[in-house]
Amino acid sequence: MTERIKPTFKQQEFAREYVNSKGNGTQAALKAYDTGDPMVASVIAYENLKKPYIKEAIEFFKRETKELADEGLQEAIAHARNALARGGEKQQAEARKFLLEAAKLFTSPNNAPRESKHLHLTAPERK
Repeated sequence: MTERIKPTFKQQEFAREYVNSKGNGTQAALKAYDTGDPMVASVIAYENLKKPYIKEAIEFFKRETKELADEGLQEAIAHARNALARGGEKQQAEARKFLLEAAKLFTSPNNAPRESKHLHLTAPERK
């Protein structure tokens, strides 16, 4: 049985920064490693991205980031719905605007709803 390789602390930081920088390996390496040289950072990124256990860490951080974003958005939607039900005129107008923008996030370009395991949001009807 082969022993599973675990990423080092810096490799984990690289994976987290890679997700935070939207896939910019050089920026991730500049933040995670002790270098200020973009050329060195790009080589570090290239080497890291070839390692399966670092790719797994990147996927983990992508899932974690998406789940946290979904939870935060779900909470914001609940507050907006509460404002619609109990808020004043200005609060209701702001809540409607927010909910319409949130619905756009979960609607694909062809107006088909996107899947999310955390959010249950109906997109507004388009005329």
